[in-house]
Parts: sequence; C-alpha cells; structure tokens
Amino acid sequence: MDWIRMKLLSLHILHWGQPIMKTEIRNFVAAVATLSLLASCAQTDFLKGQSGNTSATSQNTGVLGDHDIIARRYENTAKELLVKAAEREQMLQHYEDKSYLYGRRGQDFQAQAIALARKYNLDAKKASAHAAFHRRMSELAKRDNATAGEPLRQVSSR
Repeated sequence: MDWIRMKLLSLHILHWGQPIMKTEIRNFVAAVATLSLLASCAQTDFLKGQSGNTSATSQNTGVLGDHDIIARRYENTAKELLVKAAEREQMLQHYEDKSYLYGRRGQDFQAQAIALARKYNLDAKKASAHAAFHRRMSELAKRDNATAGEPLRQVSSR
C-alpha cells in the first residue's frame, strides 16, 4: 500500500516542482561556474593598447597628414553610402514596378527601401560634411606651419 501511495504522490502536481527546481539550480550553478572560468582565463592584453575612445577623430591629429587621411576615409564612406542609396532606389523602383509579385509584403518592402535610401543619403551628407571639415583643418594646419617656419612632416598613406 505504501508503495502505491508513494507512486501516486510522485505523480501529484505539487511534487513536480522539486526535481525540476533542483535541475534548474544545478544548471544555473554550472553555467555561472563555466562563465567565471572563461572570464578568468580570457586574455586582456589587447585592451591595454587601446584607449577608451577609438573613433578616427579621437586619434592623435598632431601630424598634418592625419586630417587628410581622415578626410579621405570620410569621402570614401560617403561614396559607399551613395552607392548603397542608389541600390535601394533601384530596389524601390523594382518593388513599385513588380508589386504584384510581392503581395501585401510589397508595401513593406517599398517602405523599407525608401527609409534606407533616405538614411544612406543623410549619412552620406554627414560624412561629406565631416570630410570638408577635416580638409579645412588640414589646410589651416598647413598654413599655420608654413607661417611658423616649421618643416611639414609627411605621413605615409595607410
């Protein structure tokens, strides 16, 4: 009788939580232990050479060529963004011409293509403005060094 009663109790809904809870706790403890072991063994040497801010404009711009290099990067970025915007506009034209192929999703595709083309064009304008700023900074630095009589340091292109 006791054996049957124990069997019935183990099938009761209130007893279901105990073994599952133990398993969940064990899995959680194992996961935390594994993550702490991985974190303690991780190499952090590469972080020593990096500063907190790694953007292109925060790097040392004391050398005259740096502004030229940064300006070229921004110009290249602007060109790439304009190409992406043109691709999205072509896709938009395709979605408008062949809307019957896409059904209800066609309007979503059109809206997404419009939004991305607008975003790429705006980002390209911003990148062009940054490039123009760095071109001006380079010209000002060259003019200041020329009036001070200091020799210009040349930077090799990267």
